[in-house]
Amino acid sequence: MSNQNKNNGPLTADEAMKLGGAYQRFSELRGLVVQTPTSEAELKGLTEYLATTLIDHASEFIGCWFAVRNEYEPILGLLARIGERVSGIHAQNAAKHQAQSQAATADSAEPSNIITLK
Repeated sequence: MSNQNKNNGPLTADEAMKLGGAYQRFSELRGLVVQTPTSEAELKGLTEYLATTLIDHASEFIGCWFAVRNEYEPILGLLARIGERVSGIHAQNAAKHQAQSQAATADSAEPSNIITLK
């Protein structure tokens, strides 16, 4: 299975943007309550364009899906767990330092009812 389609080569950023715009317009037209002959013709054209483009680049889309699913998701999960652990350790240290500073403040404070003579 080749990573390139037979007609145009790999999917480019411009083609991907056009594909995204076509899909957005397709979704808008499909959601219309009242279809006009113009919107029906545009919907038919968009359907053909989307089908052709998606089929031409199917191997790329499937390859990307597997790469994300099998490579990036586990890495992101690991990074999230590391972040949670570091955050938990940071919160424990902050609570410990706050408790120590409150204890030091309480020990050094002089009672207000004691008068110091000089």
